[in-house]
Amino acid sequence: MAELGDFVCQGRRKVCEVTLEMMDYKYVDKCSDCPELRTILTELKSGKHGKYPHLEQHTEKRILELLPAKDRKKVEALQSKPTPADEAQASSELKDFEAGVAEADERLRTEVYVAKAGKAGDRLPPPRGHKGDAAKPKAAPRAPETYL
Repeated sequence: MAELGDFVCQGRRKVCEVTLEMMDYKYVDKCSDCPELRTILTELKSGKHGKYPHLEQHTEKRILELLPAKDRKKVEALQSKPTPADEAQASSELKDFEAGVAEADERLRTEVYVAKAGKAGDRLPPPRGHKGDAAKPKAAPRAPETYL
């Protein structure tokens, strides 16, 4: 849970000086002010007064108890890993998407512009850099044999 400390610390904080008396299990248990607990947790994580990983976890748990259900669900979602069923579903959705894109790409690559009968102006010129029918090299005319 320590890796969630940064997320739990985010939010409103109380501007107050954190004393050593505030960094106590009993104080954390009785405190119901979430911004104050965030300030205490930030101070604990800073390491100014030493490292207390168990107290940090205890403070994080207390903050989670005080958070609204919506925010608590966000934290729980960040903690949980996807189930194998979720991974399989995501994989199949990606494969379906890939197949659809490949099909559309192939259709667009092979689609031929067909000019309407009687309208010569409907034909599109070849794309830039592409050698179309007009760009085929023509054989140079030969000089008559009398000049040779």
